[in-house]
Amino acid sequence: MIKRLIPISAAVAWMFWGWAGVAYGQSYTGVTISAAANIYGAGFDDAPAPGGGTGGLPPIVAAITIPDPVKLTFSSVTGLVRCSVSDPLNGPDGGTGAGGVTNMESFRDVSGLIHSNRTMFLVGVFRDSNAGSPGGTPPVRLGFSDPENFLTLSPLLNQMFFIGDGRTDDTNAVQTFFVPAGATRLYLGFADGFSFTGFPGHYGDNTGELVADFEFTPVPEPAVSLTAAGIFLGGWVLHRRRNAKTSPPQA
Repeated sequence: MIKRLIPISAAVAWMFWGWAGVAYGQSYTGVTISAAANIYGAGFDDAPAPGGGTGGLPPIVAAITIPDPVKLTFSSVTGLVRCSVSDPLNGPDGGTGAGGVTNMESFRDVSGLIHSNRTMFLVGVFRDSNAGSPGGTPPVRLGFSDPENFLTLSPLLNQMFFIGDGRTDDTNAVQTFFVPAGATRLYLGFADGFSFTGFPGHYGDNTGELVADFEFTPVPEPAVSLTAAGIFLGGWVLHRRRNAKTSPPQA
């Protein structure tokens, strides 16, 4: 009896190990992101401004130290920012300053981004250990529009993506960003340029800041959990059948 229970116990232990792995994460709290954080500086030693004006500050960087596959979620993003003193303050989801349309070009190996209804919103870029290498080709630009109700998003390495407050506009549900394989860092900042078009620049008149709480967690692998569950169930059925054969008949 003991020999038959060993693999069943091992299967149960493996299954619980998988569940425990889901709970393990890497959290960042109280991360301050200046309105002058230039997302195009992700992985580089500068804050570029080929579109004119000034390049502002380097973007905020957060290391990703847990193994693939990984997902990113934001529990809180608060604060107010604006792109000039003549424009109204807006939250992390952006506003309508400078015309309310974002059409930023790619620069170096970081993609640009398009948004048909907003400007000055929080964006991110995932980078790997090769970030900052010269001559890289940027991925295609992602396009966004109101309302921002996507539940999941899977950006590529070096592909700028919309974050805002990390929640849907309609139900305030937490959005999940799947980290691309090989990513070692997340950069956070803003995509700015002259009237939010063309190449990056004109960060010098940005004011305000955001504060973000976010977490990287492993993505559970259903195949492993299902296999362990199948082993456990098969062993339990076999155990019941053998007991049924050897048990004395009931009076």
